[in-house]
Amino acid sequence: MEFDSILKKLDEIDQKYQDSNSVSQKALKDLGDEQHKYAKQLADVQAELVAMQKKSESYSGVAQTAVKSIGEQFVNTEGFKNLSAHVGDNKHVRETFSTKSATISTTSTGITDNFLGGVQDMGGIISTPQRKLVIESLIPHIPVTAGSMSMVKETSFTNNAAVVAEGGNKPESTFEFEKYNVNIETVAHWTKISEQLAADAPAVQAFINTRMQYGLQNKVDAQIISGTGSSGQLGGFLKSGNYTDYSSEITVDTGDTLIDFVAKIQAELEASEYTPEYLILNPRTWTALTLLKDTQKRYILGGPGSQTSKSLWGIPVVTTSAIASAVSGTTPTAAKYLLADFSLGSAILDRQELVVDIDRTQDDFIKNLLTIRVERRLALAILDNKAIAGGDLSLS
Repeated sequence: MEFDSILKKLDEIDQKYQDSNSVSQKALKDLGDEQHKYAKQLADVQAELVAMQKKSESYSGVAQTAVKSIGEQFVNTEGFKNLSAHVGDNKHVRETFSTKSATISTTSTGITDNFLGGVQDMGGIISTPQRKLVIESLIPHIPVTAGSMSMVKETSFTNNAAVVAEGGNKPESTFEFEKYNVNIETVAHWTKISEQLAADAPAVQAFINTRMQYGLQNKVDAQIISGTGSSGQLGGFLKSGNYTDYSSEITVDTGDTLIDFVAKIQAELEASEYTPEYLILNPRTWTALTLLKDTQKRYILGGPGSQTSKSLWGIPVVTTSAIASAVSGTTPTAAKYLLADFSLGSAILDRQELVVDIDRTQDDFIKNLLTIRVERRLALAILDNKAIAGGDLSLS
């Protein structure tokens, strides 16, 4: 029965219910049975329509698919499949992957006996603790095609715009610019793996994700924070000249805490027309702030049960061990911070997305080994260092 016909029958039954004063109990029961029958038919038709819609979406590509990790993408390439099928041959496999469209997986699954040399598999790689990779995701990405980028930055703007009387001279505003060069750097590492591992696709997938890819991205996160900009290093946010230390522009009052310090730095940024997006602290620094108490021993930021999310003055707090801190009691020492409008003040320049290579040297052939290498080429561009507040988190 068609959809419209079912609805019409249900409407007729409703009308009969409204006229039920003169209807017998048996007739009411019959109406209820009939209503139940058509309601079930309506539900069946609706379920069929939903199934048809899902099927249509899958054919048209609308349905969302899970994003594959880089390790999983690599072991499913034709190059790797050919290598694992002829592992004794001297073949080179190179694949390039986007770090934005693939997951950075730190979970290993399906490692077989080959990985452990015939010993019973425990179901994963037992590895050292891994830092959460959070910094790069806060910054806009721009693809580039050269090994060095030259940009023009506005250094000053004198705004002389004014209301002008009819026939009067219009005022001139002035701008000053400077050229800014950014060098693309290579971040890479390699290691040896056995032919037995190379012949085992799940093991290679897990190894690329949990160790090689993670190790490279871990270094990128650290360089974005504190790279010195010297040969072979990115120029990180805390490199001299890449950030603005607003501490000299604020007044520290008696009784101020580091929480007050952050509020005053935030005010300086906002007064300069920037919008602070994130506050980056070391986990020890953040913990020291959460443990601050007033004179009656009450937690300033709320007790342990109130810490549902990390934020300060309405700004999300991102914690990472990539930024320095030491703590004495509840006082951070040698602590650094970044409070920034990252979208306006910075960008990651992507010259080459993550590349995975597997190859063999003559010495590898003798030892049944392969060399696996993972690398990227990128730079951190500081577009406006006044949008990046940073330096020492200290009242002194």
